[in-house]
Amino acid sequence: MPKLSKLWKCWKHVDHRAKNQGCYEATKTPRSIEVGYSYPGCTAEELIELNHAHEIADRLVDKTKLIRVAEEIGELEHWLAKPPSDRAKVAIGNLRRVWTENDKKHPWSPDVAIKCWNDVDRSYFERRLEARVRLRWLGSTALPPGEYISEGFNGYYGCTWNELGMPVPIATISLNAELIFLKSNIDDSDESKRQTFTTLLHEAIHAYVGTRCGWMNEYMQTGSLNGHGEHFDRLCRAINRRTMEDLGLEVS
Repeated sequence: MPKLSKLWKCWKHVDHRAKNQGCYEATKTPRSIEVGYSYPGCTAEELIELNHAHEIADRLVDKTKLIRVAEEIGELEHWLAKPPSDRAKVAIGNLRRVWTENDKKHPWSPDVAIKCWNDVDRSYFERRLEARVRLRWLGSTALPPGEYISEGFNGYYGCTWNELGMPVPIATISLNAELIFLKSNIDDSDESKRQTFTTLLHEAIHAYVGTRCGWMNEYMQTGSLNGHGEHFDRLCRAINRRTMEDLGLEVS
């Protein structure tokens, strides 16, 4: 029996690694509603928006002013404390099916992190990030030419870069495919899936503070240059209360 147990553990380890390798390769596939996970309600237009938010922002005339961090975070905290709307309940149901349930009819693939974005925004950010986020998978060394990203990206599951010199501030969220699927000590493919979602939410909070309030605004009020200041923590706690209730998942 001990030998069989050891063989079983070894097989599971190899199986999880194979699944993670497959997920990593899938992050390189162009996003399309015809390919990968069939996420309910996701449209080709939404994928275009998430791929080209910078170009869309150039055409917007909304000159939304960056407001004080405390005021913005307080508004969202108040909204998160209320029962979710009927529309948000549908979005939460979609997220639960994807991230916490084993849906054999629709095998999970990493493009879900892109395709579920509008439901994440609808469920936990009151749709305030609409047309403000570009979302993508990147390898640690796969940065497109001419783009800046934190030098420490290869040590983090995700990174968010905000560009404020536009009519509407835009955030680019990059998820680290190599670290999440290949370089971490995660042997369980379901754990890789959970890590993807919690990283997405973590970076979404950075995007929210950056595009709605501005990094300098956060820095002047909290002294936090890396974005993990008092207001980030407040919003993280408020969202955690909801995600734990909705999905049993916690943002770190």
